[in-house]
Amino acid sequence: MSLKRESDNKSFDYRVEAIRIVIMLAVIAAHIYLYAIWLGKRNIVTFLLAIKNDLNFLSIFLPIAFCMGILIFFSGFVYGIRNYFEDSLTKEAYVEHIKKRFLRLYPSYYLALFTVFIAKVIVCYPMKLTPISIILDLTNIWSLFFISPGGDIWPEGWFIAAVFWLAVIYPFIRRLMENNKKYIYILILFGFSLKIFLIIIGLTGYAYTHPFAWLGEFCWGILYGKNISEKGKSLSLADTKTKKAIIKMGDRVLPMYLAHSAVIVFISFRPPFWEYIVAFISILLLSEIFYRLLDYKDKILKKKGII
Repeated sequence: MSLKRESDNKSFDYRVEAIRIVIMLAVIAAHIYLYAIWLGKRNIVTFLLAIKNDLNFLSIFLPIAFCMGILIFFSGFVYGIRNYFEDSLTKEAYVEHIKKRFLRLYPSYYLALFTVFIAKVIVCYPMKLTPISIILDLTNIWSLFFISPGGDIWPEGWFIAAVFWLAVIYPFIRRLMENNKKYIYILILFGFSLKIFLIIIGLTGYAYTHPFAWLGEFCWGILYGKNISEKGKSLSLADTKTKKAIIKMGDRVLPMYLAHSAVIVFISFRPPFWEYIVAFISILLLSEIFYRLLDYKDKILKKKGII
């Protein structure tokens, strides 16, 4: 979910972006509803308990999990169709890959972390800040090591960690797949099995937040993208104003995810309908600010030859 396409917009399938836009809007709408009806001024512990015990909560949460799976799938799809590390994997190339992924994702994470913290301070949102929780928030590794309840400022940042850690292992996945395609099927099976196993042993929350619980969707996306690339199927390119507009909107998907986390902190418990509208408009405005800030960051890094 990088902010900008690493190639010209014309070379990217606008249909992928259209799906990602719809999915992200659905996730944001569901998050607003969950905060307003169930979560309110609570924390990640209540969230994890609600996943286990509240069927009404699950009726909203499970579609969110499905939507996040689609976003992870398309993350893998982009890697697969662009054939990164198809021919070889060197130490220098791997380090460069990790550096680029980190600089793409974690400035976004820290921007959201700071904004959410300010928002929670303003509304006196209960945060159990301890040295450990602060470290977990700053490193965003709590979901990777099954640390509960994780960082208390922005636990929703698990998604950034998931995308990053899947990117970390992607080069190895790609080399395995190039050596023998059966390995990608094994990894897909392992990913979905891990998710089911976490649910069975009672770690349902981590079936959602642990990076490698999404390995099945990620590898499936890689496989699908590679198959399209190998068969020479043409992408539906952005060759009209409408399609180009969709691509530009797609560049706002990550900023929208970042921005909505701060806005939903202000949602009242069981608010009137107009408050939902105000929240959604606020998310769009804040996401545009985030987009421009992160775009400016990318331009500076590109100018210095860092990314």
